[in-house]
Amino acid sequence: MKSRIVQVSLLAGAGLAVLLLVGAVLGLPWLLALTGAGFAAVLIALAADTNVRVRRLERRLEKGARGLPDAAPTPPPATAADVLGTVRLLQAQYTARLDRLQGTVEKLAAGHDGADRSES
Repeated sequence: MKSRIVQVSLLAGAGLAVLLLVGAVLGLPWLLALTGAGFAAVLIALAADTNVRVRRLERRLEKGARGLPDAAPTPPPATAADVLGTVRLLQAQYTARLDRLQGTVEKLAAGHDGADRSES
């Protein structure tokens, strides 16, 4: 809580709470009314401070947003070498998957063939 207004408001609120307690114990309605008015003044001061801080923050954000580019820079266009490299990479991945699939199918077929022969 670095703000002086917040610190003063907390201190004033504590003092007003003591006055409210004293007014209630002594049965002084005028003191209760003054204390209520004091609490209202403290709340108005805090609300005004909050409003100022929010507007200041909005201005900072708007000022910072003005310096940002509107859109991300576009990447350079793809060359023939880029396309060829991508196709070769996809081909290698596809071939590797097919090789793994073939190995799995052969293992299953070998195991299944053995199971059929043992049953008969």
